[in-house]
Amino acid sequence: MIRRELLIASAIIVSGVIIACSDMTAPKKLVPGGAQAAAILTPHSGPATVVATINGGGTAEMQVPAGLLAGTTSWGGHITLYSDGTAKGEFHCVDQHGSTAPGNVWGPVTSWSIDANGVVSLTVGSGKLVNFPGGHPQDSGTFIVRIQTFGGKGVGHWTLDVPDGFGGWLTVCDELLTSGQIVYRRA
Repeated sequence: MIRRELLIASAIIVSGVIIACSDMTAPKKLVPGGAQAAAILTPHSGPATVVATINGGGTAEMQVPAGLLAGTTSWGGHITLYSDGTAKGEFHCVDQHGSTAPGNVWGPVTSWSIDANGVVSLTVGSGKLVNFPGGHPQDSGTFIVRIQTFGGKGVGHWTLDVPDGFGGWLTVCDELLTSGQIVYRRA
């Protein structure tokens, strides 16, 4: 009888451990969201550690009238986010033939932030721009890529903002993915 009770008790303990461990090892939600995510991921002082990566690539359709530009783009990026608000990686966006302002804009991502709605802002410093057709790379200055929603076709959504000349930002591209994906992974 004692053996049977010991076996049942062991089974209960093992079940509890499995449940606890499965919660810790279960796939995490890959999309930041709401104030809870902002509290976890908000940059903080101290030794810089990797907190997340953002990877992706594919095509997107510029949404009108939300952005100023229209057409199809090919885009891509690999960015590492650090706990002190710095970031490393690059972002590229190439407007396809037939877009309202075809060109290629790219640059190194230097910092990041997240707002209470879970929108991740990636600051690109020392950006470059090549207008099509032809042209040579020219400085585009700083721009911000704001990832509205992580995901694939029809879900992934990002914007590209440039300084408006009055101390604010102007959204010039509002992009909805038509292929590929934007993936967010916590470290």
